[in-house]
Amino acid sequence: MPVKVRCSSCEKVLNAPDKLRGKTVKCPKCQAPLKIPGGQKKKPQGDSDSSDDDFLADLDLSRAEDHSQRVCSRCGATVKEDDFDCRSCGADLSSGGSPIPAAGSGGPIGRKKHKGPKKKEFFKGLWSDAWQFLMKNKGYAIRTSILLLVLVSLDLAFGWMLWWCVNIPPQMFWLLLTFVFAMAPIGWVWHLVTETINHSLKKKDVLIRVNFDFFTNVAFGIKFFVWQLVAAFPFVIAFGVGGGMMIKNGSIVPGVILMVVGELLVFSMFPIGMTHMAMPQQRNGWLINKVLPGWGKSLAAVGYWIVFLVVTSIPVLACLGGIAATSGPKITQFVDVMNDNDSIYWAQELVAEREKKQDEEPLAPSVINLAADELKATPWNKMIVPGILLAVALVLSGPVIVMNARVVGQLSYYYSADWDLNTLEKQLKYTAKEVTYDKNGQKIDPNKKPAWVTAVVGLVVVIVLFFVGNYVSHQLFEKTFPSGLFGGSAGTSAPAVETETETETETETETETE
Repeated sequence: MPVKVRCSSCEKVLNAPDKLRGKTVKCPKCQAPLKIPGGQKKKPQGDSDSSDDDFLADLDLSRAEDHSQRVCSRCGATVKEDDFDCRSCGADLSSGGSPIPAAGSGGPIGRKKHKGPKKKEFFKGLWSDAWQFLMKNKGYAIRTSILLLVLVSLDLAFGWMLWWCVNIPPQMFWLLLTFVFAMAPIGWVWHLVTETINHSLKKKDVLIRVNFDFFTNVAFGIKFFVWQLVAAFPFVIAFGVGGGMMIKNGSIVPGVILMVVGELLVFSMFPIGMTHMAMPQQRNGWLINKVLPGWGKSLAAVGYWIVFLVVTSIPVLACLGGIAATSGPKITQFVDVMNDNDSIYWAQELVAEREKKQDEEPLAPSVINLAADELKATPWNKMIVPGILLAVALVLSGPVIVMNARVVGQLSYYYSADWDLNTLEKQLKYTAKEVTYDKNGQKIDPNKKPAWVTAVVGLVVVIVLFFVGNYVSHQLFEKTFPSGLFGGSAGTSAPAVETETETETETETETETE
């Protein structure tokens, strides 16, 4: 008879066959050693009078039970310590798992289902709890600051290379790196928040084993934006596309306001979305009909969290505001020099290509004049102050992210009963597998996908997002990046220069005539 055993490492329930009783095996999910309860004595073949109760006579069930988790004795679902009723089957946990009698059935009516902690406590202890959590997890705050500083710096460097190159192949290379390193810090925040939610639901104040994996965090970053498009699709269509059309038609301020309001609404769904993504089964987090009801029930608490986020982010916002106030003209000058150099280098490349191919078709005079200009020196000294302020903002963001992750975790704890969370874990049946080895003598994990599969999937996602974004940008603003993929040439600045040159020539001619 199979015995159910819960892995103490990954908390998965296994159905171990009878022949493994008393043995130690590896969990098929996390590979942790797992002791299968033993004690069943082999029944003599001639003993036909033994009772069925002898089958469990020597079975130590206490060894198979995970005392760190509370489970429903009726359906086996994981429940919280302060739950009175099972969220899965509705059983009364205080009565040993018997179903709650319905009203009018003659029996006592069970307590209110999903009764949990008092929600008023969330508002009372929000600030002190977040601060205490930060003090207990200072290491993660420091790690977050360092990661943000390194990843954002690299991303800006790759973005500058993307800006500096004018040919499509190197642009695509630097675009890929820019995109990947832009997703990594977002994915780290996603990972940190979901892990904090899991710890908060278990009433744990210290984060344990939250590790940084670059490619996993890149996937989480992509998942964050995909979740917004899927779960908040009506808001994206109504506010995002609607605001973009208004901007295209000349109503810039109303369009921007509409897009900002839509983004705030989507952002307010962030806590409930992250909580669903922290569950063993995440299906409800992708469905707008599952997210909206719980979002409406916790709107006051979510609004309070947004106020907390704004207040705690004041130092970060002050640094970013300082960049705009003190270095706005310097940044504009830097951008102008980069744009001028881009146009000059494009014209020089075009002239060199014509000479190489010995093409007799004449170029526009504006292109020839532009190619004759010299590249301007990049004014890096203009970016020293903005760079320092940005670095300070990123360092200060670490503690802010950790504190707000805790607030989201507390939101999940106090309002999880209203969010229709799917906390049931999939049961795994243990089956012995043949161990295979590669040519280097290393064990081959059949559940682990090769690295090239992850790389190919990521590349496909990047390419699809790139072309979709270009198409939407072309439809709304008639601009694409890199230019020329949906019409137009790679040097969009040449026509403007040519027009200005022709205008200056006409002016000089009129002056000479006079």
